[in-house]
Amino acid sequence: MLTGPGRGNSLGGVSDEPRGPNWWLASDGKWYPPTPPLSATPSPAGPGMPPPAGPGVSPPAVPGSGRGTNGLAVAALVLGILWICGVGSLLALILGIIGVRQIARTGQSGKGMAIAGIVLGSLGLLVTAGGAVLAFTLGQDVLETTADERDDVDIRRCGIAEGDNAVTAELLITNDSSQASSYLIMIEFSDGSAGSTAAAEMQTVDRIEPGESSKLVVKAPSSADLDEPATCRIALVQRFGA
Repeated sequence: MLTGPGRGNSLGGVSDEPRGPNWWLASDGKWYPPTPPLSATPSPAGPGMPPPAGPGVSPPAVPGSGRGTNGLAVAALVLGILWICGVGSLLALILGIIGVRQIARTGQSGKGMAIAGIVLGSLGLLVTAGGAVLAFTLGQDVLETTADERDDVDIRRCGIAEGDNAVTAELLITNDSSQASSYLIMIEFSDGSAGSTAAAEMQTVDRIEPGESSKLVVKAPSSADLDEPATCRIALVQRFGA
C-alpha cells in the first residue's frame, strides 16, 4: 500500500514495494525513495544565508568586497587637505565628485574619503575666493588717494637743484587730520621732451602731529634722464595713524 507519493522524486513518500530504481528497504519493511526529502537538507551556508551558487551561477556581489579603495577618492582627500593656494581645492572637488560616481558604479570602498575631499575642496575654494576679494579691497584702499589726503601735500618747488643734476621736488606736508599721522608719498617726474620716460620715487614721512607741517625733498631716480623744464606730480598720498 502506498502511504505517500510513490515516485522516486517524491518528498517523504514510502511504499510497500519498490517503485523505481535505487529504492531501498528500511528495517520497518517499507521501501523509501532514493533521495531524502529536500526540506530535511540543511543549508551549508547556515540559517538565514543564501544557498551556495550552483554551476554557472555567480554568487551575489557584496559592495566593496575584493575591489579595493577608489584611487580618486584618496587623491581628493589628500588634495583637499593640501589646498595648494586653491588649486588643490579645485582638484579635490572635481576628483571627489568623479570618485563618488565611480564608487556607485563599481562598488569600491572610499566613498567617505571622496565626500571629505568634496567638502574640503569646497571650503578651500571659498577661503581662496574670500582672500582674493579681501586682498583686492585692501589693494584698492592702499592705491586710492583721497582728496583730503592729497591736500596735505603741497609741491613748493620742482626742478634741477643748483649744483645737482637730478630733478628734485620740494614738498610741504601739513597734517590736517585730528590725530598724529605718518605719510607714504609717491612723486612722478617728467620733462615733457620727446622720448623721455616718466620716473617715480616713493618716500615716507614719520609722525606729524595734528596741525603741524614737515618739509620733504624727493629726488628723481638716478636712472631717469630728465631735463628742464621738469614737472613733478603727486601720484600717491597715503596717511596712516601714527
